[in-house]
Amino acid sequence: MAFGNQPARTPSSAQLVTLSNSGGTALTIANIGFTGTNAGDFSDSTTCGATLPAGQSCGIAIQFTPGASGTRAASLSISDNAGNSPQTIALSGTGTHDVILSWAASPTYGVVGYNVFRGTTSGGESPTPLNSSPVSGLTYIDSNVQAGETYYYFVTAVTGTSQSPSTGEASVTVPSP
Repeated sequence: MAFGNQPARTPSSAQLVTLSNSGGTALTIANIGFTGTNAGDFSDSTTCGATLPAGQSCGIAIQFTPGASGTRAASLSISDNAGNSPQTIALSGTGTHDVILSWAASPTYGVVGYNVFRGTTSGGESPTPLNSSPVSGLTYIDSNVQAGETYYYFVTAVTGTSQSPSTGEASVTVPSP
């Protein structure tokens, strides 16, 4: 079960695993848990009780909350009285870092959006905005950042064919793994 990229320390949407008892007797569930290097990055909530009647199913919702950036892996392990116990499902995902910027609305009349600029040195922001078209809201998520690096940002308001002067510069250092 692959969770893809997920911001570090932010829970993912849940993915559902269905446990089915296709046997003729009740399935006794001893344990549902996680094993492996990054077992603590995964959590579950379940509708499965201690027993699962014959012909019935229950759900296990899995969430991924990466504790750090980089590839993260574990396994869901279900221990029960079935002959092939424990059943395991490999889990994987990648922890990423995002910089989330927010700003106050410009008081300038006719603002159609905002441009966001980034650099790696103070005053060294690129002349080309990160966004390909003006951002319509008051937030921007920069997902293209590296752990341990410092970034500098400013924002301009876009009105028709012109831009306002830049906002004050903001800086952020992305946490290391």
